[in-house]
Amino acid sequence: MRAFFSFYLRIFCWLFASLILFMGYSLSASAAAHAPASARHTLPASSALAGAPDFGRFVGNWYAHGAGLTFDKNGRAHFEERVYRWCGPGVAQPCDSMNGNLIINGHREDIQFSHVGDSVAYGVILSSTFHPVGLNVTLTLLPGDRVLYSAGSTMGGILCGPQAEVGACGA
Repeated sequence: MRAFFSFYLRIFCWLFASLILFMGYSLSASAAAHAPASARHTLPASSALAGAPDFGRFVGNWYAHGAGLTFDKNGRAHFEERVYRWCGPGVAQPCDSMNGNLIINGHREDIQFSHVGDSVAYGVILSSTFHPVGLNVTLTLLPGDRVLYSAGSTMGGILCGPQAEVGACGA
């Protein structure tokens, strides 16, 4: 029941944050720290999609409050975000943990993007601590050096690039 509630709370938070951004409210900006990736679900390396279209418009680091995505020129990407539930006895994965003063994000996934259409990159999850492996994902370019990351049929979150307006992607 707790995992069910956490999932819907996370969706509500993403929708609320997106609504605030679309309404033009300004929040203070910060970057999410990247932690080493480890995953519950994985696909074999041979499952990575071959051929690399021009991903140039997507390459780089994209950040939001508690989340970050790094996109490489070969279409590989790594996404992380906080789940805002601390790991401990009886706490189901995914959960956030600490390593010294560094928060280790509970939701981590590796993605292989295969093609680009207009302003959208299309890919599939290769490993994840949250979503099922093989789930389709999209990364959609938005005005103001921002992207919308979505997994499956669930609207994801908005992430900012280095040229985005301060506060455009959360506190």
